[in-house]
Amino acid sequence: MSRLCWACAMALIAVACDKKPSAPPPTASPQDAATPVDAAAETKPPEPPAKPKAAEFPELTKDRVMVMAAKPGGKVSGVLQDKTTIEIADGTVADTKERWEDAPDETMVVDVGGKLAAVPTKHLVETLHVSPNKEFAIAEPEVSCNDFCWSEIWLLHGMSERTRLADSVAMPQLDWSPTGTELAVTGNNELLIVELPSGKIIKELDNYEGPSYAPDGTLHVRNMDTWHVFAIKDGKPKRVAKAKKPKLSADEEEAGGFIPRASPVEFAADGKMTIPQE
Repeated sequence: MSRLCWACAMALIAVACDKKPSAPPPTASPQDAATPVDAAAETKPPEPPAKPKAAEFPELTKDRVMVMAAKPGGKVSGVLQDKTTIEIADGTVADTKERWEDAPDETMVVDVGGKLAAVPTKHLVETLHVSPNKEFAIAEPEVSCNDFCWSEIWLLHGMSERTRLADSVAMPQLDWSPTGTELAVTGNNELLIVELPSGKIIKELDNYEGPSYAPDGTLHVRNMDTWHVFAIKDGKPKRVAKAKKPKLSADEEEAGGFIPRASPVEFAADGKMTIPQE
């Protein structure tokens, strides 16, 4: 090798030895990493609460009734003409049929899968009063009939929950609050205010019937002594209108007549109240 080549080789080795390796570029830690901001997500309003799911209550007619056990999903016993019994599932809808001569008292004959069975009326619902939001219903199965028919009052929360509100009521009346948070039931000169959805009775008042909610959610009732109209505010009745209670004639009193209950007041959409002419 010539001196020139040898000198060049030595110079290249020296440069390589003096060159230091470069440090790798700094990397950002997960904490330092910038998170992209979705401006649309920040300005998006909160989702409104989900609406209650409407319950699937059966449609009943005067000739179609619903079998209702004491507990959801239970069974109700019916008696066949040959005196044997049949177990009927809660919620079964059946057609009513003519009673046979020696059918048990306080029963109604229904067709269950082609078999005629006498079922206690206290386990048969002829009418369901469904709430405006379709989430609740009131059932009034009859427990006995003499001069009047007496019914139990059940609050149904769908078909999976139910609460008995009263044991024996004649000619019950009811109304649903437009707010969906209350129900008013009257019967036997007693007012029950029921909280929804719990089904808890939060107020009981004697001598009031004819419940009716105004569009603003205020409950109005009729006093059974005077027929005056009272609004229930903070749990207490306050008279808001006068009314005249009819009187029986001497002949009507002698015949054992009685004065019917006062009818609920009526409200227009704008809140204007009308007292029915009895």
